[in-house]
Amino acid sequence: MDLVTLIVAAAEGADAAVGHEEHSETLFLVVGACLAVFAVVVATLGIRNPDLPESMTRLITTAGIVLVVATSAAMIVIST
Repeated sequence: MDLVTLIVAAAEGADAAVGHEEHSETLFLVVGACLAVFAVVVATLGIRNPDLPESMTRLITTAGIVLVVATSAAMIVIST
């Protein structure tokens, strides 16, 4: 075995001993897919009916903000 392989194996073993584990990307993929579907639905609604009522616009904006924040939070959780 070469030195690089030994160092990588030792680092992986140390990470496992300390409790570092790989995070599943499933949460990010699910929330990201929801955000993508939401974007398509909002675009379709906007094209079909550009004069949405004020209450509907606020609801759509709030839902979009929640989905973007959730997607960003999922990515942060995965990366740490």
